[in-house]
Amino acid sequence: MRTLLLSSLAVLSLVSLAPAQSFNLDVGDNLIIFPVPTDSYVGAANQAGRWNSVATPYSVNLVNLDGTSSTVSTTSNSTSSYNYFPSTLVGEDRDLMIDVQNLPSLGGPYTWTFSGLRNGDYELYTYAWAPENNGFQTRVDVPASSDLPQDVGGIWNGSPHVAGVTYALHHVTVTAGTIQVLAQGLAGHSGSINAFQLVERPPQITIYCTAKTNSLGCTPAIGFSGTSSATASSGFLIGATNVLNNKNGLLFYGSNGRAALPFQGGTLCVKTPLRRTPAVNSGGNPPPNDCSGAFSIDMNAFAAGGLGGNPAPELSVPGTLIDVQWWGRDPGFVAPNNTTLSDGLEYAVGS
Repeated sequence: MRTLLLSSLAVLSLVSLAPAQSFNLDVGDNLIIFPVPTDSYVGAANQAGRWNSVATPYSVNLVNLDGTSSTVSTTSNSTSSYNYFPSTLVGEDRDLMIDVQNLPSLGGPYTWTFSGLRNGDYELYTYAWAPENNGFQTRVDVPASSDLPQDVGGIWNGSPHVAGVTYALHHVTVTAGTIQVLAQGLAGHSGSINAFQLVERPPQITIYCTAKTNSLGCTPAIGFSGTSSATASSGFLIGATNVLNNKNGLLFYGSNGRAALPFQGGTLCVKTPLRRTPAVNSGGNPPPNDCSGAFSIDMNAFAAGGLGGNPAPELSVPGTLIDVQWWGRDPGFVAPNNTTLSDGLEYAVGS
């Protein structure tokens, strides 16, 4: 996947994307005998980083993977704990999985609530393995997920972790800052919660379609830098390189999907009706024409009204899929084909 940041000299540079809001949680009370895993223990999510200690009463403000504080908290309505000292597990598997939140067989389902999350797409790994290693099962349900409730339990002798044996995996799109988990033991037995891993996934960005080779034989290439946001006023550049220098261009965009239609000697990649951003200039070297130009516009700033024009309301609706394509001038072609066209880019508006 290409990323780009265009300076005033239209030089290609790489930038860091916004850090993901992801967490590792070790649930259980006995920190002397069963301490939290080290930062290098990646678990089922393959996610290294700081493990939060979440002990009774199971209400805590979480730290990020790098150990810094966050605005996210978690709480549960069950305060029972359990440790199974005879376990044959060793090392950090033992540290993570043997001291657990006990879910009494009477009552339930019991709840865990994650609050203060920014909206977006997440994967939630819920570890729900009985430390006695006797096959007892715990049902895990995340009502907001498209994934069904999952029963977790079985015989396990250490890493790697196994879906359905040591953990359940649910995909969740957060729209109001919270995720709720429901859990209960099955067949009249107590249930277990060993840990959680919450992984934020970046908004979807896909480059597609075919660019039009320009009159000098160069192929414009669309790209991006930063993160789409429905609330930020900057920070998501969409640009194109290999563009004729000192030419005006603009970004076609729409929310009706992709296209692949003949258009001005090339391919239209955005389904009509088309919307347009304000025009920008490609810059680059002084004349004569070459391919040193580059287009760039900050779509967060445009959506927020900071660049003028008439941004469509859907640019500020989290989760909306937006398709875009650069269009510009190319006097080396005969009208009406005297234009340049990049390939297309599709992104989901972030929170």
